[in-house]
Amino acid sequence: MASNPIILGCEFTGNVAFDAGGGIYNNESSPTVEACILKGNRSANIGGGIYNSQSSPTVTNCVFIANKAQTAGGGMYNLDASPSVVNCIFRGNQAHTYGAGMYNGRSSSTVINCSFSGNTAFNGAGMANLGSSPAITTISNCTFSGNIAFTTGGGILNLSSSPITITDSILWGDVPEFANLTAENPTILYTDLQGGGGEGVGNIDADPMFVRPPDPGPDGLWDGVDDDYGDLRLQPGSPCINAGDPDFVPQPGETDLDGHARLLCGRVDMGAYEFGIGDYDCDHAVDLTDFANWEACATDPSLNPNPQSLDPPCLAFDFDADADVDLVDFYRLQQIVISP
Repeated sequence: MASNPIILGCEFTGNVAFDAGGGIYNNESSPTVEACILKGNRSANIGGGIYNSQSSPTVTNCVFIANKAQTAGGGMYNLDASPSVVNCIFRGNQAHTYGAGMYNGRSSSTVINCSFSGNTAFNGAGMANLGSSPAITTISNCTFSGNIAFTTGGGILNLSSSPITITDSILWGDVPEFANLTAENPTILYTDLQGGGGEGVGNIDADPMFVRPPDPGPDGLWDGVDDDYGDLRLQPGSPCINAGDPDFVPQPGETDLDGHARLLCGRVDMGAYEFGIGDYDCDHAVDLTDFANWEACATDPSLNPNPQSLDPPCLAFDFDADADVDLVDFYRLQQIVISP
């Protein structure tokens, strides 16, 4: 209790709790959990991957996959908690009743640059938010797709006057998409919401054009047998490119879920992945024009060093996000450039 441990680069696999916290249990603590894998952990009740109660953990660059909870919070369970969850993947988690990916009960959770796919529950498969003010769940630049709820709220469920703010995000291809069973109207801005329903500024209802949408396979079930969690990056021409909040300013060092600069080509994209890596001229395509400009940005000694190489638009060529445009990036550019 009241502890602040640092958990870095660890893997929690196949653990079982008879009540709460199959992988990690936090009570009145604020751990830092970074670059960890939580896979196949189970709880007989709540919090298959991580359980947070009266805690304020910081969870970054983690993967939650195939965790299970009998009642709620297959991937993560938050109760009277204020977690910060950034650049995380919630995939193939299960909960019987609420929140297969994440459950927020009276919690002020902040979720940024995260993806939720292939999670299953009776209610709120991707995320379930229950409770009342003043707790507010804030979601920004997240992607929900391929989550299945057997009753309601495949992507997100809001229940019992639980306020929520969603910005610069994508909810597409969940079954059903979004359910708001609450007296509090959610604030939804600059978000691609399938079926509409977001009355705020900048929202759209259009196919985001994922590179490969999630597919549970011929059996229609996320059961680990024939599942394809897809590729939730955006294709050239996606309506979600440069469609986020025009006033968005990234935090210093902020990246998308791939580790690339969060803001490329002048305006933030919707969803967890920023389109534009390799797109030097910001024409929504990676082609021979971009290829021709690579050398001017390269910092490899054998080419022409450019001390300004990491200023826009050269950020588009830093594929591995190591603050150096070099031959490793050149190899990646060759893989994706499209010839006419």
